[in-house]
Order: sequence, then structure tokens, then C-alpha cells
Amino acid sequence: MAPVGGTLLSAVAVTGAGTTIVFPFMIKDIAIQFSGAGTTFTAIVVDVEGSLDGVTWFVLATKTFTAGELTAKAALHVVENAMVSHIRLNPTTVTVTAATLSAICKAEGPVG
Repeated sequence: MAPVGGTLLSAVAVTGAGTTIVFPFMIKDIAIQFSGAGTTFTAIVVDVEGSLDGVTWFVLATKTFTAGELTAKAALHVVENAMVSHIRLNPTTVTVTAATLSAICKAEGPVG
């Protein structure tokens, strides 16, 4: 089956949960590509959250950008064995100067 996915964050510069993606089946592994635009990234920490019902959310992983990723304004993060049907990103630390963060994801499935 072909990977499915979508946009999780679109040009954000603040904390708080982003867009929820609802998959048509349970997914196992998720690849998340972060990209930034603008002047300076000082600190970025993002919780990858998953849910079975879209109501109750659990932290599946936390992505803390390294110095190199902050300089590049880009990162790739993979969450294995997620076993969820809903996913969202929740930036908990966003310290930027005239900059924004975006993210997309791709996931393989179904799990059966």
C-alpha cells in the first residue's frame, strides 16, 4: 500500500497542537519532515502525539532539534511502532526570530 500523510504544521511560530491527520487505518511507522523559513531558530521541541479516537492524546515521541538542525532549519524524525489512527504535532518550545516552522508526514499501513 502506498504511504499516506499530510501537513501537520504550517508556518507556526508559537506553541500548541497543530493539525490532526486521521488515517483510514491503524498506522505503525511515521516519518516527519520539519522545515523552517525565516531568520533564526534558537530552540525547537515538538511532541509527536497519537490517538485512537481523536479525543485522548498520548505523547509517542519528543523531537528536540539539535544545533545542526536549528542552523539548517530542517529535521527528519521517525516514530516506529506508533499503532494509532490519529496523529498531530504539539510544539512545546518554539524560540525563533522572524521565523516559522512547518512539518509534513508520511506513514505506512495498514497494520493488521
